[in-house]
Amino acid sequence: MSEDKEKEKKAASVAEAIQSKFIEDRKIFLWGEVSDKSARDITEKLLHLEATDPGKEITFYINSPGGSITAGMAIFAAQMLDGLDGRVARLTNSQSAFGAQYDSLSDVISFGLAPAIIIFLWGLNSIGQAGWIFSFLYVAAAALRLARFNTYLGSEDNFFKGLPSPIAGAMIVYFVWAMSSYEIQGEEVGRTLAVSSAVMTGIVSLLMVVNIPFYSFKEIDMKKRVPFFSMLFVVFIFALIAIDPPIVLATCAFAYILSGPILWAIKF
Repeated sequence: MSEDKEKEKKAASVAEAIQSKFIEDRKIFLWGEVSDKSARDITEKLLHLEATDPGKEITFYINSPGGSITAGMAIFAAQMLDGLDGRVARLTNSQSAFGAQYDSLSDVISFGLAPAIIIFLWGLNSIGQAGWIFSFLYVAAAALRLARFNTYLGSEDNFFKGLPSPIAGAMIVYFVWAMSSYEIQGEEVGRTLAVSSAVMTGIVSLLMVVNIPFYSFKEIDMKKRVPFFSMLFVVFIFALIAIDPPIVLATCAFAYILSGPILWAIKF
């Protein structure tokens, strides 16, 4: 009886440490909040592993819908700001070479590094080193895409050469957000889904560096009077997004990605 009480005391103590996101001599990465029950379950496994293999380093990856929702909203906000910064700079006549380079640096972090980490923590970590490879491939492709964009800055027409990194990052993050909204995360991400996600990451990475044209929407002139129909269309889009943000946003990103190969097939 005393042994059970002692075990329960240890479990409660370690559970408190888990909730504070720290366990001495253990590496535990938490993605979102951990409930009392989850913390106690983890503690039981931790105590068992400690008893069977003392001193072994343990790493936990714990995902939660809250983290994916926050990430999705952050990427959506980054997309909106990325779409406005250049136009605002042109409207105020404050463009500069430094601003263009700094914008690309921000894009590498927001649409390159962040999506790679998010999808790795969500499911690619379950396929071992292959998950790291696909995540790194995505970051490298995003950096190369932005470097090429800076090289052709001012010379591109109404079409981008290669998939823009904001759309690529959106596809990755909105996909994770959509899966997490249906509680497909953690142990629910099977090997088949993880491998499929890795393939999707690889395809998106490839589309960023190939010369497939994607419409840039540069023909839209904000200096001119905006038609009333256009305003209604924007309101309709936001109302549609509000119905089911992750599904609608992921569908829109997929449709744009699909438009590139279709346009390339029509042209060539």
